[in-house]
Amino acid sequence: FKRVLPTFIKKLSNRKYNPNFSNMGEIKNLVSGLEANATPNKIISQSHIPQKWQPYNTYIDTKSIEEVKKELDAIIGLDEVKDKIISILDNIEFEISRGNDEEIQIGHFVFYGNPGIGKTMSAQMLANIFYKLGLLGNKNYKKVEKNDLVGVNSAETLKKTEKILKESLGGVLFVDETYTLTDDSLGEEALNKILTFMEENRDSFILIFAGYEEEMERIYNVNKGLRSRFRHHIYIQNYKAKDMVKIFEQLAKEKKMELSDEFKKGLEEHLEKKRLKPDFSNIRYLRDEL
Repeated sequence: FKRVLPTFIKKLSNRKYNPNFSNMGEIKNLVSGLEANATPNKIISQSHIPQKWQPYNTYIDTKSIEEVKKELDAIIGLDEVKDKIISILDNIEFEISRGNDEEIQIGHFVFYGNPGIGKTMSAQMLANIFYKLGLLGNKNYKKVEKNDLVGVNSAETLKKTEKILKESLGGVLFVDETYTLTDDSLGEEALNKILTFMEENRDSFILIFAGYEEEMERIYNVNKGLRSRFRHHIYIQNYKAKDMVKIFEQLAKEKKMELSDEFKKGLEEHLEKKRLKPDFSNIRYLRDEL
């Protein structure tokens, strides 16, 4: 138990970003729970950690990781994102096997891709998975765009941005169409505030920038060191035609409709041509055009 305690406490401390976190009161309650579960000789082992605190148990058991991988298998498309998550999970298992629990770090992400590609869904997926594994302190998932960060002047911009950043601690902050922050000076102020905050609060939350690949290059030109601050860069390809047919079939079922085999074949052929266009909107196309 002494071996696993430091990392356990480190994970537990991620909850300090929750408004009801009671600091030393949390530790006292934990000790009381351990005492109640301990054997008569009062020797405490890892198994005596009360259920309330099990999500912060140092060792991420294999069962939890396997459950997450099964959930990923059930998701249609997003192969690049799923592959990256599996790679991260494999690395976590490797570090744990070496006894390097404190070496586990997730890092920040950049998602590139066309509209409707599933960038938002991928960000929500990350938030859910890493919270479930105890690597995030809370379930907070916040999606913002430029208008959420920028005010009418510099003071209001910094105030709005700082408020959003503080609310994201312990969870995931997803900044969609991040490249728009380079369109004017107020946007750049918000961007610089975000970058300063992520350095000062390293490993305290996950930051995700997202946008079209070419437009995202504008941000890298404004801040030369920005690219290296993000550990994971994922280009999400357009959905495969066969996967979009499966998704369309699900959408149809929600409306109590079924698709004939002939229709599905024709739809796949249609989508195979459409998906090759540079401005193809993927799932948004399914919802808005079909």
